[in-house]
Amino acid sequence: MSKPYELQKKFEKLEPNFILLDELYKKNPKEYIRRRLKAIKLLWKGYTKNQVIEKLDVHRTKLQDCFKSIVEMGVDEGLKYLARTKKVKRGKKLSQEEQDEIIRILEDTTPQDYGYEQYIFTGKILVEIIKEKYNKDVSDQTVYNLLHTKGLSYQKGHRDYENADPEVQYDYCVKLKKNWIRKKKMKK
Repeated sequence: MSKPYELQKKFEKLEPNFILLDELYKKNPKEYIRRRLKAIKLLWKGYTKNQVIEKLDVHRTKLQDCFKSIVEMGVDEGLKYLARTKKVKRGKKLSQEEQDEIIRILEDTTPQDYGYEQYIFTGKILVEIIKEKYNKDVSDQTVYNLLHTKGLSYQKGHRDYENADPEVQYDYCVKLKKNWIRKKKMKK
């Protein structure tokens, strides 16, 4: 690995590509990427490393990484590399077994089995069940994404009605029928 001053000397010998640099700068909305590109531009315009660090508030090692990328990859490829967004690979919040268990919960149980008064699972209820069962904090969106990947659809909850009392339903129907017959007789 080259020493910092060796990288800087190699960088200073390279032919700048201001056209590509400006194009990448204008195209990229992310501030951290624009700051990198601006630092390179200032260095190519004759600013010292310390001036760039002070002016743009970049860390010395980040600037060194920029030198290294451009020196090792070449000017054009190095600039394109510096203009790429860093992709952070995140681990899944729930393991495959936990995801399968959540789907089994949805298919085989009701919220009442977990102490809730309603009959339909909501994102909020599933978040609470996951917190209690696995001690993991997830968002509603994580639950909706899980449903989507498992081929299930999310539906907005509606007012939850309890099952009606059959006797009350029968009495209501009898009363309704009597009123209908009475109104029909009055029309004749």
